[in-house]
Amino acid sequence: MTGKRVKSKKTGRVGYCFRFSDPVTGMRTKRTFWYQESTRALRALNEYLDERQGIADGLPAKTGWTEPYAALVKRFLNESDISSETRREVLARCLQANLLGLKAGADLDNVGKLTAGARKIAQTKGGHFARHYIQAPLKQLSRWLATVRALPYDPLATWKRLAWGGHKHRRAFAPDEVFAILAAASWYDAAMGRKSASTTALKTLLLAGNRITAILAANVGDLQDGRIMLPKGEGKKHNGFAAIPRPLEDELRAAFKARDQAKPTDPLLVSAAGARLDRCNLRQDFARYMALGFTFLEWPEDPTEAEPLDVAHLIQTGRHRGLDGRKPTDPAKIEARKRRMDSAAAVAESIGERVRARMERRTLYSFKHTHISWARRLANPDAVREQVGHAPRDTQERHYLDADFVNARESAAAVWAVLTGVLDLDGREIKQPVNVRAVLVEGVQVLVGPVLAPVAFEGENLEARGSAKSLSVNGIPGRIRTSDLNLRRVALYPG
Repeated sequence: MTGKRVKSKKTGRVGYCFRFSDPVTGMRTKRTFWYQESTRALRALNEYLDERQGIADGLPAKTGWTEPYAALVKRFLNESDISSETRREVLARCLQANLLGLKAGADLDNVGKLTAGARKIAQTKGGHFARHYIQAPLKQLSRWLATVRALPYDPLATWKRLAWGGHKHRRAFAPDEVFAILAAASWYDAAMGRKSASTTALKTLLLAGNRITAILAANVGDLQDGRIMLPKGEGKKHNGFAAIPRPLEDELRAAFKARDQAKPTDPLLVSAAGARLDRCNLRQDFARYMALGFTFLEWPEDPTEAEPLDVAHLIQTGRHRGLDGRKPTDPAKIEARKRRMDSAAAVAESIGERVRARMERRTLYSFKHTHISWARRLANPDAVREQVGHAPRDTQERHYLDADFVNARESAAAVWAVLTGVLDLDGREIKQPVNVRAVLVEGVQVLVGPVLAPVAFEGENLEARGSAKSLSVNGIPGRIRTSDLNLRRVALYPG
C-alpha cells in the first residue's frame, strides 16, 4: 500500500495519507500519519490496522500505552462521566500538575516507580495529599482508560494506597464555647470598625447547618420566608432545607438595609469590604475568634496585666504579636512593654494547654457538627437530616418516610433555643439566669453569654450580649491608629 505525501498548511509537517477499509466499520476511509519517512508511516498504518482489527475481534486496544499522558488526561476530562463539575475541576488540577512526571500511558504500568514517587511526595506534603490528590486521581484515570478500551487492562487496579492515619473527625462545640466564639468575633467586629458583622455569618452557618460553600454562595434573593433557598445538590453533596429562625432573618434583612438596599443578586453574606464572604478568609478569621474565645473561658481569676488578645495570639501561633509604631527609646516604655509580654507569656503557659485542648479538631466546619449534635438531642432526627441535607440511609428513610410529614424547621429551632439560653442540651428549660462572664480586652468589656435576639444592627453599632462596643477617638474605632479604613489596624494587630 502506497501513501500520498502531504504537507500540513498549518504546521508545515510532512506525512503520508493512506486510504483503506476500516476493519471495524468496513467503510473506506483515509488517515494521515505524520512521519517524514514513508516506511515509518507504513509501519504506523499497519499498527493502526492491527489495533482496529483487534477491536473488531473483541480484543482490548493497546494504543493507550504509547499515547502521551497529557492527551490521555485531556480525553478523560472531556469524555468521562464525572459526578460534578467541581470534581472535574479537582481532577483536572491534580492530573495536569503531573507531580510524578508521567510521559505516556505506559508509565501507568510502572507501579514501583509510581509508589516511590508518591512516598517522596508524602514526606513533604503528607500522606493525605499523596493518597487523595496523587493516587486517587491516577487510579480513576487508569480505571476509565481500561473501561473505554484505551488500555487492555487497568494497570493500577492493585496499586495499594499509602499508609495514612485516617480522618481525625471534627468535634462539636459546647454551648458556652459557641458563646465565647461569638463574643470574640463581636469584639473583632467592633475593634476593626466592620460594617458587616461576622457574628451574623457565623450564626447563619450554625443555624442553617448546611455546607459552608452552599451557604456562602447564596444571594439576597434566596432569603425567603425564614429559609435560605439553596440550589439542588450534586452527586453526594446534598443541600438541605436551610431554615433559619425569624430573629436571624430579621437581623439579615437589617444588614441588607445597612448595605444601601442590597439587590436580590447581591451576596447574602458579605465581608467587611462588601464583597462575597470568602471561605478561606472566614476560616482564618474563625481560628482567631476561637483562640480568643477559648482564652476568655480559661482566663484566670487572679488579676493580671496580660491582655487576652496577646495571650490568645501567643497560644495560637507560638509567638508574641507585633507592635505598631516606632520602637520606644524611653526606658519606662521599654520596661512596660517587656512587662506586658512577660505577663502574656506567664498566662499563656498556665492556660495554653487547656485552650489548645479545646481547639483540637475544631474548625469552622465544626459548626455543622455542632448543629447536628445539638439538634439530634432536642428535635426529630428526620428533621435534622432534612435540614442539613443528608441522604436517606436505610429502607425506612428511602422508601417509606413521607417528607411532607417532616418539619426541618424543628432542627433550626432547637439550635436557636440553646443558642439563646432558653433550653439546655437535655431539653430542660433554663429558668435561672445564665452566668455571663465579663472580660476586658484592649480596654473594651466583652460579655460572654447566650445570644439575645434579635441583634440590633445599624452601621457600626453592634448591640447584643456576647458583643463588644469599640471606644471611639476622633470618629476612629477604638485602638486604631489611622483613619484610613483600608489601612486601619488594631494596636498590636495579630500578625
